[in-house]
Amino acid sequence: MYKIALGIIFISVNIYAQLINLQLIISDGGTVGIDTLNFGLDSVATDSIDTILGEYQLPPAPPTGVFDCRFIGTDLNPQLPFGQGLNRDYRQGNSSYTGSKLYELKFQRGTGNLINIHWNLPNKITGRLYDLFGGIVVNDSMYGSGDINLTNNAINKLYMRVNYDFAIGIRKISQLIPKVTSLHQNYPNPFNSSTKIKFSNPNQCFVKLSVFDVTCKLIEILVNQMLLEGVYEVNWDASLKASGIYFYKLETENVVNTKKMILIK
Repeated sequence: MYKIALGIIFISVNIYAQLINLQLIISDGGTVGIDTLNFGLDSVATDSIDTILGEYQLPPAPPTGVFDCRFIGTDLNPQLPFGQGLNRDYRQGNSSYTGSKLYELKFQRGTGNLINIHWNLPNKITGRLYDLFGGIVVNDSMYGSGDINLTNNAINKLYMRVNYDFAIGIRKISQLIPKVTSLHQNYPNPFNSSTKIKFSNPNQCFVKLSVFDVTCKLIEILVNQMLLEGVYEVNWDASLKASGIYFYKLETENVVNTKKMILIK
């Protein structure tokens, strides 16, 4: 059975563990039905069909006059092996990823006469919808909350470039050389959305700073690099995380230190 949609694309976000999951609900201005597409990032995703993430090839598109919408890879460079298309398209990345991913969307109208696209993107995620002619007909930025109406029947494919900016900022806040390695309590704590974590390193060495949940599951790696001696501060943006207790762990060549922090929204 094919679904006939209502002509609106809603974009929402749901992020859990390392998966960044955005949802599109698509319609064509008709009267019944709804289609849902999911896309985003996952640390185990590839540019092929990832059944472990619920990606499966769809059957061929329905006859003309029946609404349909799907992700395809036909016009991407390089082409992606999506076969007839997907209703889920996850790409490789995690909640520390910074960069852009290009998706291709194909649709056909049913009983409606337009495609309305509405989005509500969270902080650090923006995008652009544009046609396959380089944005001559359709070229709309996506950020925050907004929408567009597509009434040109010749447009049945769109590129969607999504920009993910989850870079973790680390900065040296003192040139003084500390005597010992130390991990300070985050501030503020409890916190809402973001908090700062400070640590001291008396020698040049490899430093790893990680965040875990109460089940000891790794949530995010904030620092994983060689650092000179000094006092450093890292800002952790937890705006896309669930409220609860988290632990952050500092690991150097000779020291392992863990502290607790509380996220309240």
